[in-house]
Amino acid sequence: DDRWLSVGEIAEYLGISKDSVYSWNEETERNEMEKMASSTTTRRRANGPESDVVCVDLFCGAGGLTEGLQQSGVKVVAGVDFEEACRHPYEANHDGIVFRQADVAELDASTLDGWFGNAKVSVLAGCAPCQPFSKYARRYQKEEDGNSVENDERWSLLNHFGRLVEETMPDIVTMENVPTVIKHSVFTNFKGTLERLGYKVWVEVIDCSKYGLPQRRHRTVLLASRHGDIKLRDPIACEARTVEDVIKGLPILRHGGTD
Repeated sequence: DDRWLSVGEIAEYLGISKDSVYSWNEETERNEMEKMASSTTTRRRANGPESDVVCVDLFCGAGGLTEGLQQSGVKVVAGVDFEEACRHPYEANHDGIVFRQADVAELDASTLDGWFGNAKVSVLAGCAPCQPFSKYARRYQKEEDGNSVENDERWSLLNHFGRLVEETMPDIVTMENVPTVIKHSVFTNFKGTLERLGYKVWVEVIDCSKYGLPQRRHRTVLLASRHGDIKLRDPIACEARTVEDVIKGLPILRHGGTD
């Protein structure tokens, strides 16, 4: 069994209290952070987003990726999504970042270039809608039924992402999607476009639980750079967390209650 043990299971097995286990975890985290403290990335995160690393987040939704980028020291200047309903949660949670309601299929390079401005390092992120690439779509949306995933307008959005990369040539490109996206020709073409343009491309299906997500969730992650090899950093052992680790300190709420 390769699953992570919960704090409660570890405490029961060792015959100690949960608080003792938590103290070990906190000490380990402090030691790991001390090792990382000298890194440029950590210094930038502590001082806020760097103004010379600028990102546009395509298919931003409510802003989950934007939040992660901001926490990692990347300045996001625009979130783009077709759904106007995303505006309120996006702007409410990301003060100072403008939500742009737009269809990526109709977005042009001059608009993107205007958002990037004079950034020393430009990052174009795009997590296209995953529904056409899911296991469900591969199983049930068949060509013989006249309902092929290739006929889904969302399926071709990766082509438009690739078009925008070619027209603007950002320094860094990143995307994530469901694991089965790699089985689709539109993803193969997208990756091929990046390589043809001279980007160094890294793609891997990762287990997000190893990076601190309290859920067994696998995602395809792509990173591409015009400036040499690039890859996602390796996970740190102390990052793995259970649901209990994440919510144990939250106040108890009654039905319909708020904090």
